[in-house]
Formats: sequence, C-alpha cells, structure tokens
Amino acid sequence: MGESNSSTVNKSIKAPRKKNEGKKNDLLFSGFFAIAQELILILDDKGYISSVNQSGAKHLEYSDKELIGMHFTELVDPMQFKSFVQQFDEAIKKGEGSLKVNLQSKLGFSQQFNLNVKAIYDENSAIEFLLISGINIEEIRRYEKEILELYPKLHELQRILQIENQRAHLPKFVLKELDKLRSAFISNISHELRTPLASIIGFAENIYSDPNLPVETIKEFTGIILNEGKRLARLVNNVLDLSIIQQGKFILNRTKFNLVPELNKIIEEFSVMASEKNVTITFESNKPAIEIDADEPRILRVIASIIHNAIKFTENSGRVFIQVKEFYKEVDILIIDTGIGINPDEIPNIFKKLTDEKIIFSENNISGFSLIYAKQIIELHRGIIDIQSELNKGTTVLIRLPKQIL
Repeated sequence: MGESNSSTVNKSIKAPRKKNEGKKNDLLFSGFFAIAQELILILDDKGYISSVNQSGAKHLEYSDKELIGMHFTELVDPMQFKSFVQQFDEAIKKGEGSLKVNLQSKLGFSQQFNLNVKAIYDENSAIEFLLISGINIEEIRRYEKEILELYPKLHELQRILQIENQRAHLPKFVLKELDKLRSAFISNISHELRTPLASIIGFAENIYSDPNLPVETIKEFTGIILNEGKRLARLVNNVLDLSIIQQGKFILNRTKFNLVPELNKIIEEFSVMASEKNVTITFESNKPAIEIDADEPRILRVIASIIHNAIKFTENSGRVFIQVKEFYKEVDILIIDTGIGINPDEIPNIFKKLTDEKIIFSENNISGFSLIYAKQIIELHRGIIDIQSELNKGTTVLIRLPKQIL
C-alpha cells in the first residue's frame, strides 16, 4: 500500500497482536472487539483482512471467520470501486482519513458506511497494518425512521397515561343555568336551521324548474337533498332532546347493549371520510364484549359526533385512536387524534363558552351544538366528558359512563 515519511504519523502505536505485548493488552483488545457494535477491521500492508469483530461482520451478513483473508476491496460496491480506490490511497498517503463508501453484504445488498482509516507504521516508517472503523449509515437511517413512526404512538400513550393518572381527580362539570343556555340557543339556532334548508330548497327548485336535467345531475342533486335532510333531522332531534332536558322531562330509554360492535359500526361509517384525508383510525378494546345499560341511540350519536370531529380536525396523514376500557363499575371511551388541537388555556373554559350569546351552534363543531348535546346526554347518564389538548399535537376526549345507572 506504500510508505510514508510524514513526521505527523504516530509511530508509537503498536499492533495489538505482537508477540512482545503482554497478556493484559491482549485481553483488553479482545474485550474491545467483543463490545464494539460498529464495523472494526485490521488490514495487513497488502489490504487483506487479518481481524474483524463479530458485530461488524454481521452488518455485512458474514461471520468474522469468513471475512478473514478476504481483500478489503472485495467488499466495495463495483459501481464505486474506482472512486473508492482513489480516496483510499489518498487517506493512506496522509496516514488517516474519512470517506463514505457502499459495501456489499454477503447476499449482494449494498449499504452505505462512513469509514475512518488509520495507518500504523513500523520503526522504518513502512505501513505495518491499517485500522478501519465503519458506521452503518443505512442502519442509522432505519432507526431514525422507526423513531419518527413511534412519535404518534408515544403521544397517544402519554395522553392515556395522563387520563389514568387523573382518574380519581377529574373535575365534574355541572350543568349550566337553563335560562342562559336557552337565550344563547334561540339567538343562534336559526342559522343552523337555515343552512340545510337553503340547500334542500335550492336543489329541489333546480330539479322542479328544469325537466331536461340529465339523469346524473338529478341523481347528484337528490343525493345532496337527502344528505342535507338527514343532517337537518339529526339537528332537529337533538334540539328536541335538549328542549325536553331543559324542561326537566327527559327520560332515558335505557337498554343493555354490547358497546364494542356498535363502535366498530361507527368507525366503519367514517372509513370513507378518513380514507379521503388519509387519516388512520385505530380501535382497541380491553375486552371483546363490553355491556352497558344506557340510552343506546343517544349515546352512539354522541360518540359518532366526537369521532367525526376528531377526523375533521385532523390533518392529512394523521391518526385517530379510539379505545374502550371496562373497569369494575364504569366504562371509559377515549377518542384521541393528532389534529390541530385546542389552546390549553381555553380548555378549562370550553364548556363555559357554550352559553356565550355570540356562539354559532353547529352539530359538527367541537365547541358548538354537538358538544352541548353530548355533555347533557352524558351527564344524564351520570357520566362525565373531559377534554385534554395541545395545539398542533391533537386532542383527547374522555367519555366515562357507569356500566349501570342505579
């Protein structure tokens, strides 16, 4: 590989395998080889591998014995051979150097390594052997990718942990004064009624006034009228329920039902909406069947509304995690998203804002009518609803229901 008379070369370094070295140094060197995770090679003055650590050999899918005696250049990707030889020779002339190169594994896979080369000289300034250490850049990139993929799951686990730590300390919000709520409701509900009605009337007039409309257009307009009609029906039903609640005459129609398959049905209903935004929905239950005694259609309407909000306010490629857990006397339903979140300073007052006269009610707005309705229905079940959120990190909604209302 050539010789060097450079005065900067450290001639005091000796080969770890020389006969005149003590047993202690041999043990230290063997121990270093055993614990090192990166690729470590010792080449003779001709470039043949005389020693390699086991962990380093595994990076290249070889055993250490298979690499001993192989010329180092046999590992270099043929596409980079010429440029590597030039850089390697230059490093040897300088006595040391760093370079990037693709090394081929035993099975022919190419992986990028960052190599550090050090030449060790004898008393006559001739190269005695070369030390090479290499870091597998491809492996580091894989680890970085895995870490990035774990971040959303970490946030989910952190929120679940926060909920569990506060199980015994969650504040229970009381119902607001009915008169104030009624005043805010009357001043704003007309807006929400007009919106679907305007769509229904507008598209119906188009169909009625133009008998020559194409069948595809009629089908499209009819679909819009149907969807807006359903939206209006949901809103009216919620309004009627809330009105009865305010009069103190609301009666829960409780039945025993299995919550798990019903949640699966709700998630399936929102699969198209989630798919359009590339939002991943994950559902988890600690038991295959969780039976509760509740007003089934109203509770499911509340849960569906919150899941809708979670998807709606989650950016593309985000995640929505739904978890249901059965405890001794109660059931927790968690809806966690990685969406835009809510300012933490606003969370303590989020329910107070429901009675603000300036609020615009919307059944699909997390701070609007759906949340008013959700809070009323859940507390009538003697349950609680709690929200935790961070801006640009997502929102967690906890619904806690008793398994049976005594």
